Amino acid sequence: MGASTDAREFRKAIFDRCVILYAADTDPYTRVVRGLPAFADAYDNVCVGVVTSSQEPVTFGTQRSREETLTCQVDFYSFRPGGAEMEEVVEARAWEMLDELAQYVRVTDTTLGGVVRQCFLTDVASDAATDPDVLAKGRMHVLSATFTAENRVRS
Repeated sequence: MGASTDAREFRKAIFDRCVILYAADTDPYTRVVRGLPAFADAYDNVCVGVVTSSQEPVTFGTQRSREETLTCQVDFYSFRPGGAEMEEVVEARAWEMLDELAQYVRVTDTTLGGVVRQCFLTDVASDAATDPDVLAKGRMHVLSATFTAENRVRS
């Protein structure tokens, strides 16, 4: 754990859990990346992105403990070649990928292997691709999800 924040460990724990969760996906193959998606190899991408931290002091002893709220943005991209008939397919797939991670942190491993005290899905935004270049090749749906964790930082 970090002396100033657990943000790096939190992001790594989310990333590692995504790699494990989606490793069995072979049809369609799901790529897990840090940052932007890589559509060359996979139509479905889980992108672990921005992590934030905010802290409040909770003790004034020698350790100066802080209560930390962490957030991590995870974007779920689903793309399929084709026309309007693929819109429902990609939207359903994006929600399916989100549901897998949300269920995992809510039920299976709320502490992400002991990295945080608790972690939950707290925000979701849904958007379909409107870029003409994308629409000429197929259909894409994107979900941007925020996972929020609480933790105690001791140094």
